[in-house]
Amino acid sequence: MKPIVEPLAYWRRKLIFVLLVLAFLFSLPAFMFYATGYRYDIFSATPSITATGGLYIAAEALESSIFVDEVEVTNARVFRNASYISGLEPALHRVHVQTPNRHTWVKNLSVYPHIVTEAEAFNLPLVPQVRP
Repeated sequence: MKPIVEPLAYWRRKLIFVLLVLAFLFSLPAFMFYATGYRYDIFSATPSITATGGLYIAAEALESSIFVDEVEVTNARVFRNASYISGLEPALHRVHVQTPNRHTWVKNLSVYPHIVTEAEAFNLPLVPQVRP
């Protein structure tokens, strides 16, 4: 026996469509603000909306560790050999990249609102490699 499937009534389809359009229109500003770098901090003593920036740090070695303000970045290696860190407060941030058997690369980078600062780490080997 085949199940009997009836389409929704016209007024229900129209109601669902209108509700989805309204949900889209009400959520659109929040998504646009988030995509352009604004964040609402509800956990601070005075909740407020702040503009944030980001860092894009490239490292040549796959086994390197990237630290921003002494905190290790866990989402490394998203794009090629680099990491994108978003949602940073506009300020001067200390970035260092550690790689086994190489010197540590340390740099103070400025983060500006709505802008991604790009840098490429240059870790020299501890023992120079001579190639004839």
